[in-house]
Amino acid sequence: MRTDIAGFAGFTERGPLPPPGNPPRDFDWTTVAIKVESWKQFLATFGSFHACGYLAYSVRAFFETGGMTCYVVRVAATTAADPAMCPSTAQFPLPGAAAAAAGVLKTAAVGYALDHTGAPGIQLSPGSLIGIAGTGLLQIDSVVAIAADGDRSPLLARIKAPTQIIHGRQDPLVPVAAGLDLAARIGGAQIDVIDAMGHDLPIPLWPRFAAGIAAAAGRA
Repeated sequence: MRTDIAGFAGFTERGPLPPPGNPPRDFDWTTVAIKVESWKQFLATFGSFHACGYLAYSVRAFFETGGMTCYVVRVAATTAADPAMCPSTAQFPLPGAAAAAAGVLKTAAVGYALDHTGAPGIQLSPGSLIGIAGTGLLQIDSVVAIAADGDRSPLLARIKAPTQIIHGRQDPLVPVAAGLDLAARIGGAQIDVIDAMGHDLPIPLWPRFAAGIAAAAGRA
């Protein structure tokens, strides 16, 4: 019996849902039974861990133990009498906008490109839709929080301690230009741009990280 292919059904943050009730005979189940071949693909399609279910944990464990392919079906209370139990559209405050303004995450996109200014002369209001596009984003709330936090760049010149900056050239969230700008704003800072690294700290590169940090400490 093969154990590298499995099927999962459960609650997820997002993703396609079967139609409510009894689907027609000609319904294409391949549109909701999604073939998933990596944990990264699951995150992109269905989101991360969910407080109300264990599906994401199960899928991650499947891939971590050698699983190669699985099929995932999202389930939800689409016909529940209580609206609070039904799937809803994610909403979040728009950075820099009035407290009443809100953006709506219309589709479960991966990645981001936040532009809440709209075309010239257009003002967003509660319920306005904004486009989410790009690659690599797993947590939209993190990006919104960063954008809403304000500009701290004037404070960087106050840093006097030796500084080592580590940046992945393949980082899908923070471009290399941001790391270079950070290094330019901190006096004496050194930056190590790693070509094959993204927005993570791979274990094989830990010796390189440690050497850079040790060199920075040696400049103290």
